Amino acid sequence: MVLILSRDNVEFVLTMKDSIEAVENGFRQLGLGKVTMPQRLSVPVDKHHGLILVMPAYMNNEIDAFATKIVTVYPENPTKNNLPRQRKSVKNL
Repeated sequence: MVLILSRDNVEFVLTMKDSIEAVENGFRQLGLGKVTMPQRLSVPVDKHHGLILVMPAYMNNEIDAFATKIVTVYPENPTKNNLPRQRKSVKNL
């Protein structure tokens, strides 16, 4: 089952303290070899002078979680399209 969380969803259920503890645990698990996190994939979008960055990771422990962070970067967006320069999303499975 795919769970898509917005920024508002995350801020509603996680305090800053919880967030810091989760990040610390993630790095601890990475150091213990319990996380598979390949180099991020970069996909140029030449037609629009942009870039897509895909950052997957799998935590192979009692959590057994997979997540992918996707970032799109379009430097010309603010002036050309009145849109943000970049957007982020995280997909958790």
